[in-house]
Amino acid sequence: MTTRPASNTQPLRQPSLVGLKLTALRHTLRRGPKWGYAFVAVLAVLLVWGEVYGTWRALNFLGSFGSIGTNVFARVLEIGLITLSSGVTFSATTAAISTLYLSEDLNFLLTQPIKTWRVFALKVSETFLNTALVPAFLTIPLLLTVGVYFHAPIWASVLDNLMLTVF
Repeated sequence: MTTRPASNTQPLRQPSLVGLKLTALRHTLRRGPKWGYAFVAVLAVLLVWGEVYGTWRALNFLGSFGSIGTNVFARVLEIGLITLSSGVTFSATTAAISTLYLSEDLNFLLTQPIKTWRVFALKVSETFLNTALVPAFLTIPLLLTVGVYFHAPIWASVLDNLMLTVF
């Protein structure tokens, strides 16, 4: 009696690091506490609502003083964005060092049959997600609220948020 291995009808795929990370995220979300995810979602919604409400109230209050009030808000917004950019820069530098050089899975990934540039691209995107995405998502509701208050066209708000996310 001879045995033959089952034929593999699917062609072999190139290993995907993004697919590996997404699979790990899916397993984490499936096995994690659902009430914890709901709690974090409620906190995120409350944070965004508080940010939009507070910005709208501040703009109405400062707008009652005329152009000097809106100029004060513009200067405060500029200072806040500069401070945010500085914080992101410094945190991105330390996170990049720890993600690119001190990561525990780096030795494992570099020994796999995956191109080195793909490992590096994944680590750079991981650094971006860890450092710059949260401040960007916290700034987007603020910029949208300011755009709505000053009756900016839709394309200006989209362009502002695109530039914030990219840079």
